[in-house]
Parts: sequence; structure tokens; C-alpha cells
Amino acid sequence: MSTATTAAESTRHESNKLEANKRTLQRYLDEIFNKKRYELIDEIMHRDFQCDPPSFPEPWNFHSYKDGVPKFLSAFSRYEWTTEDMVAEDDKVAVIFKFRGNLVEENDRELRFTVIGIYYFKDGQIIGVKKLNVDEKLDFYTAMGLPRPKS
Repeated sequence: MSTATTAAESTRHESNKLEANKRTLQRYLDEIFNKKRYELIDEIMHRDFQCDPPSFPEPWNFHSYKDGVPKFLSAFSRYEWTTEDMVAEDDKVAVIFKFRGNLVEENDRELRFTVIGIYYFKDGQIIGVKKLNVDEKLDFYTAMGLPRPKS
């Protein structure tokens, strides 16, 4: 086998892995979050999963994630997560999700925010995530506590 053939096969394998990771992340959003198919957590999430979500007081592992996601989503009477953009490299997928939902405890007040995350993969499963939740109204000036410049 020639070196060129080996390099082409390696590139194709890497491309397939990146696309598989992106599909897994999209399933994570569509199936677990939008369709509440919590039984798929075992298939999609790695047993060694770890993350430190910005919205929760302590880090999550596989078991706290499995318990916490249904509890978190039960706070909403209806909601939808949509993918805005997704890029993969190595064992990482960077994504921008949009959330729109209605809070049960606040008279169905509508809530919107954006999640920017880097999801880490091992053996085709999500093993970790670093993410940032961003309010739709937040910009550089409000984030820094500065007045917005006049137009």
C-alpha cells in the first residue's frame, strides 16, 4: 500500500469520526433534551463524563447528569433547543445552541438564552463539556457593567 493511500484513508477515517461526533451531539440535543428520551443518556454519555455547568452550584458526573437533566427540564412547561452552528476538530465539537422555553413557576414566563459549548468525546460518547450560557440581551457593555455608547 502506498503512503498516499494510507494518508487518504487516515483523512477519511478522521473525517468520518468528526461527522459521527457531530451526529452524536445533535442526537444528544434532539433526543435527550427535545424529546425527553432519557434512556439514551447511557448510549450517548460516557460513564466517565464530567462537566462544570455554569448554571449549577457544583460539577456534574455521569450519575448527577442522569438525575439532573430530567429535573432541570421539568421546570419548563414547553421548550425547544435548536442548533445554530457546529464545528468539529480532533475529539471536540464546538456548538452554539439556542433555547426558548416557558418557566412553570413564573407563570409561564418565556425565557431565551444561548449556550456556547465545547463537547469532548471518547469512544464516540460525550465525556465532558465546557460551556457558557449567554442571555440574549447581554453584550460587551452590559457584561462589563458599562453604559452602552450612544448611536
